[in-house]
Amino acid sequence: EESVKLGMRVGADYIVIAALKEFSSQQNQQQRVTGRTVTRISAPVAIDVRVIDIATGQIKFAQSYLNPGRLNSNATLSQYANDIGHDIGQVINMAIYPISVVSTESDQVTLNQGGDTVQIGRVYRLVTLGKNLIDPYTKESLGQEEKEVARAEIISLTDRTSVAKIVSGKLPPSFQTGSILARVLPDEPNAPL
Repeated sequence: EESVKLGMRVGADYIVIAALKEFSSQQNQQQRVTGRTVTRISAPVAIDVRVIDIATGQIKFAQSYLNPGRLNSNATLSQYANDIGHDIGQVINMAIYPISVVSTESDQVTLNQGGDTVQIGRVYRLVTLGKNLIDPYTKESLGQEEKEVARAEIISLTDRTSVAKIVSGKLPPSFQTGSILARVLPDEPNAPL
């Protein structure tokens, strides 16, 4: 309640609340065949993230972010924290503003996001949206049903859009902008499922 009140005061649409659940920096030394000792640093982290919609007071998004924290020998904890913040920001962005198909032409689709949000070579599931799902206990919307219709690989991008080639499946003959979403495959690191 206090977070919602604060959000109203500052005129925010959403408030992000992050709770650090686990963080520990560890050094492991390994003896190489050559006799040289190599020190590896790991800093596993677990963060619970919630996004609250100020207008309704409802939780718009909730997920636990897990990172095994395998760091390069020259990586600093500051860089690591920056990378974690970037990853969490991407996950939240995809949950609230998912990537959407805005046009199609033969075996290619144009998506409404580009720049740092997507990478060339990444494969996305293209899903159509179905009926609205309602939680039987809270009566809160759980979003819409999703049915995978195709998979597409990013082949080019600009700062605001990207183009993907359909690699399997096929799109419905007609669609409305926003009715087909691009979802990151679950085996991608930190991908929203």
